Amino acid sequence: MNRLFSLLTIIVVASAFAGCSSTSQTVSPSANAQNDVSAESQSTPTWFNKEEVAFEGSTISSYATAIGPDSVSAVSKAVERASVLLRQSVSNRLESVRNDALKELGSDSGLDTPGFLIALRKADRVVNEVANSSQTNTQGVEGQSSSLGFAEVQADRAELIERMGEQLSAHQEAWNSLVNSDAFSSF
Repeated sequence: MNRLFSLLTIIVVASAFAGCSSTSQTVSPSANAQNDVSAESQSTPTWFNKEEVAFEGSTISSYATAIGPDSVSAVSKAVERASVLLRQSVSNRLESVRNDALKELGSDSGLDTPGFLIALRKADRVVNEVANSSQTNTQGVEGQSSSLGFAEVQADRAELIERMGEQLSAHQEAWNSLVNSDAFSSF
């Protein structure tokens, strides 16, 4: 019995070694990655650099890509993704500004009251109302029957601040403290 088990073990191990050794040529992963990057950089729209959210001047811009079965769905998904990234980034930036303003102004500012915190975390919902798709583009995906969509979604910073202020009207004193703090300049 032991002899049979040993023989089977040797056959399985020998088969595994034989299966792993082959004469086919392989390409290193870095060579494939370089080809993919260069192909992508040649075909992306000139206005699209990378997926990011940029707080520049009076505008907040979000850039995103998405793949869909056709050009319409690819662009639609890219716009949706850019909108989500914009909302998340505004929310994160707003919380960071609030933390800095709280350190600057102290607890008397009302920036750490539970009611204001809850309302502030919901204030980013106005991003969807203020944001507009400013540029879109699409291209076919080589070797596949799908499309790659590109989107830029923008929000006017002043309009966004005004709309958030309207939403936070029940906490006007804390909102005014936040907006008038030195920390708010980074928003």
